[in-house]
Amino acid sequence: MSRAYLATVLVAVCAGAVHAQPELAPLTTDPHLQPRMAPVAARVDPLLDSAPILAKLTQAPVEEEIRISADIGLPVGVRLQVRLYESRFWAEFGAGVWWIAPYVSTALRYDLHMYEGRRNTIALRPSISVTYIPLTRSGFGAGTDCEVIWQHQFHKNLVTDLGFRIGLSAFYAGKSWWPVPIATFVFAIQF
Repeated sequence: MSRAYLATVLVAVCAGAVHAQPELAPLTTDPHLQPRMAPVAARVDPLLDSAPILAKLTQAPVEEEIRISADIGLPVGVRLQVRLYESRFWAEFGAGVWWIAPYVSTALRYDLHMYEGRRNTIALRPSISVTYIPLTRSGFGAGTDCEVIWQHQFHKNLVTDLGFRIGLSAFYAGKSWWPVPIATFVFAIQF
């Protein structure tokens, strides 16, 4: 054998012996008597060892308990909506003017969220209602409508709604029912 071959084998064996030293058990369990070694920096591989970073997101729009809604259109009026038992159902009470006739109404409305973001929500709110107009013979009517609403949370104490409401009510006058359209712009504040 050549001297170069023996030198190469000897270097390889020595290099392997340095890196392959077996770890010996300590002679004592007292940490003060064990040999102290410098801490070894851990190797970090960004592809294998990275942990996902979770960002703290702001809360979705606050689910409030009371809404005051102003309607501009047909009819013009104000409505008070109260959430029923922390559900998506709302009891609604309203008053205003339908053309030239005053009215009062009550409704059951359902809040259906189509999109929910951190501060914005798009909602459909269908309802069934009963309305009383004192200037007609019978005075009572029934109807259905749907609100299309963009809800925005400015901060945790101010939530506003902006959208429109369309639907149809029917009133009994004399011997027949008369359809009356509902078409309003809606602005509401929740608290």
